[in-house]
Amino acid sequence: MDSLIYTSVEKETSNCNLDIEGQIPEWLSGDLIRNGPAKFEVGEYKLNHWFDGFSMIHKFSIQDGKVSYKSKFLQSKDYIKSTSANYIKNRSWGTVADPCASIFNKFFSAFSKPEASNASVSILKNGNRIAAVSDFSYMVEFDFNSLETIGEIKFSDQFGNDYMFSAAHSCYDPETKEVFNCLGKPGPKGNFSFIKISESTFERKPFGSLSAPKHTYFHSYALTKNYFIFIEQPLELNIWQLMFSRFLNRPYEACYHWKPENGTKFHLVNRISGKIKTFKSSPFFFFHTVNAFEESDEVLIDLCLYNDPSVIKDLYLDKLKQNGLKKESMGLLYRAKINLKTGTVDLIQLSDTSLDLPSFNMKRSCKSYNFVYGLGLKETQNIEVNNQLVKIDISSGDVKVWYHKDMYPSEPLFVAAPGGSSEDDGIILSVVLDIQKQSSFLLLLNAADLTEIARAYAPVHLPIGLHGMFYQK
Repeated sequence: MDSLIYTSVEKETSNCNLDIEGQIPEWLSGDLIRNGPAKFEVGEYKLNHWFDGFSMIHKFSIQDGKVSYKSKFLQSKDYIKSTSANYIKNRSWGTVADPCASIFNKFFSAFSKPEASNASVSILKNGNRIAAVSDFSYMVEFDFNSLETIGEIKFSDQFGNDYMFSAAHSCYDPETKEVFNCLGKPGPKGNFSFIKISESTFERKPFGSLSAPKHTYFHSYALTKNYFIFIEQPLELNIWQLMFSRFLNRPYEACYHWKPENGTKFHLVNRISGKIKTFKSSPFFFFHTVNAFEESDEVLIDLCLYNDPSVIKDLYLDKLKQNGLKKESMGLLYRAKINLKTGTVDLIQLSDTSLDLPSFNMKRSCKSYNFVYGLGLKETQNIEVNNQLVKIDISSGDVKVWYHKDMYPSEPLFVAAPGGSSEDDGIILSVVLDIQKQSSFLLLLNAADLTEIARAYAPVHLPIGLHGMFYQK
């Protein structure tokens, strides 16, 4: 595998205009802001896991048929401390911290609160404020225009900074303009507080809570008109290993354990009253839901399902470079069908095409819909990672693909055309790493058939990122 995929970006890019191949539609005007790992070493020390790379914020601005680009490293506490010391100062998902620390220092650090401030996964914009986020509750605010880091958001609400975990993906209802998430406070039991986040500020207000036998891993949720859906998967956190993880040289990932005998639970939290209905299915693992909606006495939840969490260990950088990813270990699009009367949960496979990092037309949020876009894997004779963009028609099963040899796309984002006549009338945006040209470009595809519309070439290579959003002007 070409190491360029995981080669650090050495410097930030000042605002520059990009060369364009093709023609940018006149109606497309806005900012694509993306977050993701872009620095994988500090001094002589290497970060071990793809999720651990230090965050870089990227901004592609589109207006009047032109595209400009700029980037900034997120000045999180983790980034500042580690780059100043020239070694890794904090634990992360798959990397052990402080290689220079003595046993004495490691022992006493076991009694300090575990934390991780490298918010390298996604972004959350509320009103005029925007922040980088991850699966930890730290939120690092930055300026929308300049991308300069403003700093960690300090919460004055009842939760303060006591809750360690919060999913990188909030749920958003475009009709009510409500933002939903969950705060997790690990202990001998799992304590989860379900929250609504103010649209104009980052204030968090509770509307329900759940106590579970153990704290479990969570990265995203589902939302319908009546329910916020928290999916309790059997990837359980060992609180004692977490507390002593630094002393034991354990990264956070190694403190989680797969317990399939416990099954997977769907907690349907009423958006108004906070009352919970719980339904159990056979075990599965997932990172991302797609969409959810209600039909008669059923709740339907679409998600990218894995048989188990082994993909997490496959994303250690040494394994990725040696083995890449295998199709049989990739996520597949499934629908969980919950019957509210009988209490049964059916897991129905919707396609045999691998897919994750999904997106769809957000105007169909909490409603029935037809089209899902995502990253997939086309297996070749080479070692590969996600290397194709996929569109799945849920109704017909039809699959469309964009694939070019030695090109690695990022998460596709759907942008609806104004006054569009159909659900897939719009454009797909994806940042693509071109191995042959040793650089990256912003790709624009027709969302209906995945044919190319344009490319805008960045001046540097961009490592495969995680998530972003497009904000129309």
